[in-house]
Parts: sequence; structure tokens; C-alpha cells
Amino acid sequence: MEFGYTIAKSIIRLYKALFIRRVEVLGTENILPTPKVIVSNHAYISDSFVLPFIFKEKLHFLIQESVFRVPLIGFLLSHADQLPVIPGRGRELLRKASQRLTQGDSIVIFPEGVLNHGKEILPAKGGAALLALTTGVPLQPLGIYAPPEFTLEIHTRHKRHPSVSRWQLGGPIFVNIGEPVYIGSRGERPGIDPHSLINQVMLRVEELAEELKARWNSL
Repeated sequence: MEFGYTIAKSIIRLYKALFIRRVEVLGTENILPTPKVIVSNHAYISDSFVLPFIFKEKLHFLIQESVFRVPLIGFLLSHADQLPVIPGRGRELLRKASQRLTQGDSIVIFPEGVLNHGKEILPAKGGAALLALTTGVPLQPLGIYAPPEFTLEIHTRHKRHPSVSRWQLGGPIFVNIGEPVYIGSRGERPGIDPHSLINQVMLRVEELAEELKARWNSL
């Protein structure tokens, strides 16, 4: 799996070199050196490509299972040890994600579940909070912003199922890393509701992303 992760990282490094003019990262002092659940907004397909070059540890992204069925892309994701989100198999996913955290890696989750295409952040699902509550690892909120004028909408169809995605093709991308949200050790969190927790964290994610948008507009 390490070889597959290296190959996948090399491919997205090439994409980054060709299509992203620069990457500007704020809040690097907030990065935890320990395993964590990274929580981010998700506007475009390509906005997550910069994360493996910001965080030193191996990252495991939770990705819709349908993406793993796309030829070549699915093969790369599977061999890079990324985690498919399969409806009805949440416990299995939670177990696998917990294992990756135990081995010293970090998990990346986009709680919106789907792309927001640069519009308002969508209602969050509670999986990230549940994982943090189960394992005791902290949540690391993170905002990403790529100016929409440097993105391209692409329409695809796989096995008669149409989909729309946006990819960055030029321009800068901004990443804003917030202070971690500490959960505490297992068994020390009575009364904490996962949905309430993730909503609070996503409010912070939205603030971080809006700070980046304002920064770009002021340039």
C-alpha cells in the first residue's frame, strides 16, 4: 500500500505542478504532530490534492464508493489505501479508519459528503465527529479556497450515471488550518452529540474558508 500511496502522490504532484500556480498555507503552527481527523470543506475535486504535501503523515481520505468504480481512478485509490464510503457499512468503515489512526496516520473527511461547487457549505454528516469520539483523537478544522474563475466544470458519465465536477486549472489555492478541537480520551465524553459537535466544527471550517476568500478578494 505504501508503494501505491507514493504513486498516487506522484500523480497529484504532477497535476499540482501543471495546473496550480501556487499554494498558500496559513496556520501551519496549528498542525498537530499526532494522528488526527482532518475536517474540511469540499468545493472542487482538485482542492484536496494539496493536502498530502502539507501534512507529513500518510493521509487516508474517505471517498464515495462510486468513485472507486471509475476505471483507473478506482484502482489507484484502492492501492493508495484510501477508504470507500459504502452505504450500510458504516461500522466497517469506522473500524478501518480507527486502524489507520492507531498506526499513526491521519484521516481526511469532507463532512458535506458531496461537492458544494464553490457555493454555500452543505449540511454536515456526523461521521467525522463519531470517529473522533470513538478513538479520542482530535479534530483538525481546515478551510480551502480556490478562486472559481480558475476552475472548469466537467460533465462525465459512468455506466449511464451522469456527474458534474469542477477542477482547478490555473491560479492559486489557499489553505487555512485552524486550531485543533480536542475530544479527550475514550469514555470521558458523556453527553456529547456527534451531530452537534460536527456542526460546531463546520462553522469553524466555514470561517476559515471565508477568511481565505476575503484574503483573495483583497489582493
